[in-house]
Amino acid sequence: MYTYRAKVTRVVDGDTVDVNVDLGFGVFSRQRFRLAEIDAPETHRRKKDSEEYKAGMKSKEWLESKVLETEIIVKTNKDKKGAYGRYIAHLFLKDEETSLNNQMLELGLAKKY
Repeated sequence: MYTYRAKVTRVVDGDTVDVNVDLGFGVFSRQRFRLAEIDAPETHRRKKDSEEYKAGMKSKEWLESKVLETEIIVKTNKDKKGAYGRYIAHLFLKDEETSLNNQMLELGLAKKY
């Protein structure tokens, strides 16, 4: 298990974030992470009046409200990227034990993947 401190710079959608990962000693790495074990509704190439788009925006907005410009903890099991060039990770707020991934499942903002 790899654990890093990071700051979210952009929420791409309900299950993808761009972050600056703190590697220590003042070294940072910009990376894109996909939230592990969840699948949020899509917004990309969806009609804006569709139910899927609306649900996807709700997931994205919730995630933004939690993590944008906030220091988080990133935990990942792999040190290589997945099929779409993203690392797969669980995200945590600094003082919370439940991952944001699991919180999204509990709130119905994403499905188990």
